[in-house]
Amino acid sequence: MPDPNVVIRNLLVDNWDVSATSITSAPVCHTGWYDRDGDMPCLTVTNTDEGPYQSGATGFTGLDGQTGKGMQRLSGYALVNCVAGTRDDCQGLTSGGGDINPKKLRNELYEQASQILLDESPPEFYTLGPGDARDLVDTDEGPAVFRTEVRAMWLRDRTPTQ
Repeated sequence: MPDPNVVIRNLLVDNWDVSATSITSAPVCHTGWYDRDGDMPCLTVTNTDEGPYQSGATGFTGLDGQTGKGMQRLSGYALVNCVAGTRDDCQGLTSGGGDINPKKLRNELYEQASQILLDESPPEFYTLGPGDARDLVDTDEGPAVFRTEVRAMWLRDRTPTQ
């Protein structure tokens, strides 16, 4: 199984619809945290958390049909940050070079990312979808950075190799 963060990043990049937002190009998308000095707007995928789903004391959720060995259904999530950036980052991003309010842009990024997570299910996951989200304003190191953080939640199977 490839890194779930990379699977989700690739899913977002491959399915991004520029026409679904007010900006003229797709945001930069990468794994790891955003950098205030990096490209904005951006999407980041990070902080994976995963474990056996309703597995009881053994950690196994069933038997693999091909090998007869124990398998696990894993429940997990990664944080997808939809980062509009600062007010300065949002200048000149619309068609015709107009400015966009960073609160509006973070919502558009969040809505598009959530739609992709809902519509597209890569073969690496049994299920994938958007979960809880929260709007955040980071002011600790300079001008306010506006972002929405959403959990990309999945189920996947870990099966024996032989």
